[in-house]
Amino acid sequence: MIAIQLMSDSIQPVTGEQTVEQVLGYLHQYQVKHLPVIEKITHKFLGLIAEEDLVGKPGDQQIDALNGYFLFIGTAPEQHLLDIIYLLSHNEVSVLPVFTSEQYLGCIRRQDPFRLLGKSAAFEPGGNIVEIWVQTRNYSLSEIARIAESENVRITSLIICDSDPVNDRIKIIIKMDSNQIDSVLASFERYGYEIAASYPENNDFMNLLKERYESLMHYLNV
Repeated sequence: MIAIQLMSDSIQPVTGEQTVEQVLGYLHQYQVKHLPVIEKITHKFLGLIAEEDLVGKPGDQQIDALNGYFLFIGTAPEQHLLDIIYLLSHNEVSVLPVFTSEQYLGCIRRQDPFRLLGKSAAFEPGGNIVEIWVQTRNYSLSEIARIAESENVRITSLIICDSDPVNDRIKIIIKMDSNQIDSVLASFERYGYEIAASYPENNDFMNLLKERYESLMHYLNV
């Protein structure tokens, strides 16, 4: 999934000729904290304007007078979903503009990529989740997959979630499609991997994850 496929039709950009009062009204209407600003004729992307930068300004002041507050943050139309999630989280913006060097194309609402990611196979219930420590210089995705598959277990997702620079190692979260993974854990240990934790399927735990995911979606929609 790429940026141009994630764009929302429900949020329209504003132009520099519009007033602070008008833009605050649109922010409230769209329930976002930022809006893209574009040139009226060419539709060239100028930047994002944040609600916090409009509060206290004269209501009849035009937005182009506040161009010093514009945030030039956005993404190319071919950018991947995971890069988009990073940009949204790292920059703490409620919408992410999509544009080329010449023209604004649309924007992505903060909650949409997270909602899409939450529907992926990586977050489906069932299976077993394992955390392992791997020496950075020895990390090999193909070897990890081969070890699991040699025990007739399939890896459904793998995420590098932490690092330990002092010991030159990284922590990896692995989700597998089976709850019978004792032999896989033993194989990992034989190959020098340290098992940090293992989380078998647990309905209470999965319900907790679901509740937290729904709480996150509610927060992102605020």
